[in-house]
Amino acid sequence: MQTLEIEAMLNQAIGQFWRGLIQHQSHLGLIASLGLSKLADSMQTRIADEPQTLRSLLDRLLDLGGKPAFTVGTPTLGTDLATILSIDIDTQRAGLATLNKRVLFAGNQSDAATRLPFERIVLDEEEHLAWLLGEQSLLTRLGEVPYSALRA
Repeated sequence: MQTLEIEAMLNQAIGQFWRGLIQHQSHLGLIASLGLSKLADSMQTRIADEPQTLRSLLDRLLDLGGKPAFTVGTPTLGTDLATILSIDIDTQRAGLATLNKRVLFAGNQSDAATRLPFERIVLDEEEHLAWLLGEQSLLTRLGEVPYSALRA
């Protein structure tokens, strides 16, 4: 097993998940400020496990004897509902592509202890993406005013 490559991959993932957490929390605040409390509550439920995800990745890094050496990128933030959903969808899609590569890489390294957490994360992220796509579709079909009334 190429531990240094796995450690680098885990550090990259930790940085990306911190960026995603910042983005999601910021969008949650923006959605709440728009008066969309039901949507904010639903989003909060979808992102509530992100600190545990970060902890599991950090724990795996430390189990390998690695050291935290991650960089948190600048989140991409929307200012209106349609843009927020679009940005989060793009982030989820890009993240899933990267996560699936990480699953394959860990598997190719015969590192099931790293592969399995990434597989669980993929499943969770796919559910989050499906939810976002559903919300975007509903917004598009209903229009902003009826959608906002539904999600207030």
